[in-house]
Amino acid sequence: MRRTAATALTSIALVALILALAPPSHADVKTIDLRFAPSETDEDLAPTVPADVLSIPIRVEDVTDGRPGQADPAVIGRFRHKEVEVHADRPVTAHVTDTVHRLLEGWNLTVAPGASRALESELRLFEVEVDKGAFNANVHVLFRLRDDDRETYTFQAIHAGHDGTVGLRGKEANYNQVLSNALREAVVVLLSDTKFHEALRGDAGSIVVTLISPANLLDRLIPLQRAGAAESALLEVVEARRIRGPFTDADVAAWNEAGIPDAVLGEAIRRAE
Repeated sequence: MRRTAATALTSIALVALILALAPPSHADVKTIDLRFAPSETDEDLAPTVPADVLSIPIRVEDVTDGRPGQADPAVIGRFRHKEVEVHADRPVTAHVTDTVHRLLEGWNLTVAPGASRALESELRLFEVEVDKGAFNANVHVLFRLRDDDRETYTFQAIHAGHDGTVGLRGKEANYNQVLSNALREAVVVLLSDTKFHEALRGDAGSIVVTLISPANLLDRLIPLQRAGAAESALLEVVEARRIRGPFTDADVAAWNEAGIPDAVLGEAIRRAE
């Protein structure tokens, strides 16, 4: 059957409408083999750690992911002015955990699984931005030192690292180099921090953050809840504390009975040890 001009125009209009209503295409993805490959040896940039601190046993916990607004944990960067995301081929937290272990042991700290002092690390930023031939990496890590014997946190600080280089966008080594250098710098700053040294020694002058149980935290939330505090205000109370867990079924039932919002309860459970 012969198509008329009107029919052809109608078909074109229909196709255009379908394309307009279709969801936008995803950004292009460049996936790299994420590995620790700094531009210099670890010995070149060793931190300043007193000899007595080197002999104090420390337990290194698995790194957690606290990057704000991170919908996809595999994303570690982007190309400026282009819809291209940089993805890691392995979990970023596992990579950072392995690297922290390697660096501490390589710099002669006493890493021991059964130590009563535990280093906790939470990623806050881990990204590389590529602008034409320029690579810029930034790594921010929240470090905490937990003293199991005293049930306290004796150190807390965010330390950052940065590195940049120039090279070909298709060369995987450039991404790993700047991210590795930035991560290592953050760990160097931590290990050179005199407050961290004090905390490892157990000195009284160290910052102490006491752990709080789910029941005691609920006791602090109930008056706020009854006074009509917003969910965001309750979340701030939870986020400002370290919680000694785990949450039992009885704890969860008590929080639900008190009318604590699900989002607040969920955040408290996530933060519990």
